[in-house]
Amino acid sequence: MIKIEDNYLDQHAFDEIHNLLMSKEFPWYYNNNYGGNYPLTEYWFWHDTHGRKTLGNTNLLDPYFGVLQPLLSKLNPLALIRIRANCNWRTRDEEQRLWHRDTTVDCTTSILYINANDGCTVFKDCDTIVESVPNRFITFPSHMQHAAKPFTSPERRVLINFNYHARKEGSLKNVI
Repeated sequence: MIKIEDNYLDQHAFDEIHNLLMSKEFPWYYNNNYGGNYPLTEYWFWHDTHGRKTLGNTNLLDPYFGVLQPLLSKLNPLALIRIRANCNWRTRDEEQRLWHRDTTVDCTTSILYINANDGCTVFKDCDTIVESVPNRFITFPSHMQHAAKPFTSPERRVLINFNYHARKEGSLKNVI
């Protein structure tokens, strides 16, 4: 099941994330090819071997993790596996990217779309197409294969991908 929520965060919390990721000062790091059939630049909000702060056994890079606190408090995961911000550049190529899963771990995947563009996320085993709308948050089981459709406008597509173990409905809320 795919859950789509618009205006997921309050406007102030979303603007903080949007302004950071869309700024010219945000440090994106190039990843040669992540398996999606095209180059992808991405910044990893955390890294599993370096960092000054930790959340459980996971090291966090400063100062960017703090801007996600309102989202993580609302999401209330049992355990985080990975958070990754993706920045893809526009292309004239109209070919859909390769089907993929973000992780081999059986968990939950969510995506927060940061900017509007004419690209979308499609799913292999259903007819769902999710357009890139700012502050749209989608959630689906990690085993669902999905892919990005290329976009031509604007120059980049920015989103944050979350892989985590979700809490059961009605369980106690943790403060992250």
